[in-house]
Amino acid sequence: MEYGDSMAETKKWIIAQIENSKSEAVEVYCKKWIHSIEVDWEAGTGKSEWIYLIETCGIIAWIRVEVDDLSGKIIDIEDTDIIKYPSED
Repeated sequence: MEYGDSMAETKKWIIAQIENSKSEAVEVYCKKWIHSIEVDWEAGTGKSEWIYLIETCGIIAWIRVEVDDLSGKIIDIEDTDIIKYPSED
């Protein structure tokens, strides 16, 4: 598996874990709305960008996600900034 493929699979896994409210693999500490994008008022569609602070496997990270405004589902993870790796203790 190449790096790009593994990153795509990791994104899919994180999204699935966040959307599964019973999952304990990814914990969302907070989320904050950034702004709306691609809004069509007449069609009632649009997307929003959000930033989430999450922890998974001992790693704490900020992720910027696109969310479908109509369904509330995460479409994609756009950016990631890891802020803490697990300690070696």
